[in-house]
Amino acid sequence: MTSSLLVLMTPYIFFSRAITVLQTPFYAVKDTRTLLISTILSFVLYAVTIGPLVHFFDYYGFPLATSLATGLGTLVMCVLMHRSFGSIGWSKLGRFGVRMACVAVAMVAALTLTGPVKLHLDPAGLFGKVLALAIPSVIALVAFCAAILFVRVVEPAVVFSQLRVLRQKVLS
Repeated sequence: MTSSLLVLMTPYIFFSRAITVLQTPFYAVKDTRTLLISTILSFVLYAVTIGPLVHFFDYYGFPLATSLATGLGTLVMCVLMHRSFGSIGWSKLGRFGVRMACVAVAMVAALTLTGPVKLHLDPAGLFGKVLALAIPSVIALVAFCAAILFVRVVEPAVVFSQLRVLRQKVLS
């Protein structure tokens, strides 16, 4: 259940970071009024979406509402930023945005597939609980790293050269 909730919260993580980046220019010009409006709109979006989502999806409605409201909040921040500062130039991200979307999909898929994995250990014991949480998390981390290398968000040659440098420092 925890991994299912985390999967539904994955968009929130990305959208909240995007909002943070989009807020920076407003802080730079000391425009806290627009930031306040953005925060109020995000709260209203959450308040409007939480009821119907909890009604239809039970406890899964909470992370869904959080992710949806944060996604809509990001859209609101994009509109406010465009209105205040002009074009952002999203087209320059081009392939990078698509690559990162692929990485996010790979991580979400790994969490979704490993969420229902049942261990043949005593789930009441601490060790069983730690493993039940750690196994999906480690598999999602491996999927994330593999996807980053596979879609070339980071060049594999650069990663391997840095690992060699690190190994040499450890050995010396």
